[in-house]
Amino acid sequence: MNILKKKRKIPKFRKQEVLRYVRVGGGYRKPKGFQSKMRQRVKGNLAIPEPGYGMPAELRHLHPSGLRETLVNTSRDFEGADPMKNIIRIGGNVGYKKKLVLLELAKKGGFRVANPPKMRQTKEKEAPKEEPKKEEPKTEEKKEEAVKPVEAPKKAEKKTKPRVSKPTGSPRGTRK
Repeated sequence: MNILKKKRKIPKFRKQEVLRYVRVGGGYRKPKGFQSKMRQRVKGNLAIPEPGYGMPAELRHLHPSGLRETLVNTSRDFEGADPMKNIIRIGGNVGYKKKLVLLELAKKGGFRVANPPKMRQTKEKEAPKEEPKKEEPKTEEKKEEAVKPVEAPKKAEKKTKPRVSKPTGSPRGTRK
């Protein structure tokens, strides 16, 4: 049985209301509401993890290539591993120089590496050569433009209306 075909059948398990609200997001949480249609497994709702979705025991914990993963932190971890049955995963806490050493050991042993280290580019110490710029003879017009000082843009003045005084008085005194 192909492991990729089996994995395709498993749905993505998501939280209730994840399709309605962006803020819900994230992974899975079991629905616990009394009237929750997802908890009641009403047709058309999101799937809930169940034992039936589990992988067969012989396919469990396999790399998509079909090989069993072996975590390697030192050169001693290669002992007892078979290149036909195992794929190597270099530990995340291993430094870059040691990763390169483990990668070489894996290639010599005929192993495939699931997470090969990214090759760093060496910095060349040679300074880039700059070509001298050719100066064009400036015409008199260009010289005059270059000499003129730049004037600051004028701000538009706000027009203000003269204030009209309003009659003052008590609103109660105007009644008749």
